[in-house]
Amino acid sequence: MPRTPFITAFIALAILALPAAASAENGTCSSSGLTVTAPTTGVVGQPISYSYDFCYQERGGYYMVQDLQMTNAAGTGMELHVVPPEDFTLTEESGSVNSGGSFTPTAVGRYAVLIDYYPKNAPVWTMRGQAIINVTGAPAAAPKPAPVTPPSTTTNPTASPVGTASEASLSLTKHALKTLVKPGHNAFYVMTVKNTSSVTANKIVVCDAIPQKTQYVGATKPVTFYGSNACFTIGNLNAGAQASVTVELSVNRTAHGTITNHATATSTDAKTVKAQAKITVPTTPAHHIVAPVTG
Repeated sequence: MPRTPFITAFIALAILALPAAASAENGTCSSSGLTVTAPTTGVVGQPISYSYDFCYQERGGYYMVQDLQMTNAAGTGMELHVVPPEDFTLTEESGSVNSGGSFTPTAVGRYAVLIDYYPKNAPVWTMRGQAIINVTGAPAAAPKPAPVTPPSTTTNPTASPVGTASEASLSLTKHALKTLVKPGHNAFYVMTVKNTSSVTANKIVVCDAIPQKTQYVGATKPVTFYGSNACFTIGNLNAGAQASVTVELSVNRTAHGTITNHATATSTDAKTVKAQAKITVPTTPAHHIVAPVTG
């Protein structure tokens, strides 16, 4: 593979974070290849991070990082550069490289991260690592549920008046649309925050703590992540007003038992309130193969 990119006629398809600076150390190489680690799936508009590592034995070599979008589902034929390739020169006699980067896909399709290592003055790579990511579209907003009160609903009682008369107060309820969810299926939760005071509650934010063994899929409002917390800006609520957010999570195929989902609502002039909802994930029955009857 030549050092220059094999396609130069396409502009960048997404806003990308350039690969992090590589770390190289002197020492004897123990790795026999080049490894790229990345998720196998992604969603349009959400960043995808990857990492890579390998060892080398020659000063003056270099390696190339490429983020590509494939033009067909089979991953063959022409490939489009999501960002122009980046070259990194290796200055030590030998060492190891451990680095990474990220990009944000803007279209549905198959993407590839390729890392190629070239020894000094070599016209072709001698080590290659790659990762393939299948990118899907952003999930559609969940339909607004009918008002129900399932058994798993937990409601915070209205706070007693505390402090000055201008202090607002909130209540938060949360329930799962289905309390029994099979492994590999999606769970829907509705969070409703209400201003229970006689004054306006300002700058309200509702956060959903994504439980272990689940993955965030989408919501009816734009999301901002703080660690494992998916947060949604509600804004200001007048006295007696309320707002709801529906969140969709996928349940891991290996999950079983009870999964508890916690939520909080905060405001600049009201106390934080909390709520939770639970779902039950049944154990997937084992499939037994029955030997055919002969004779």
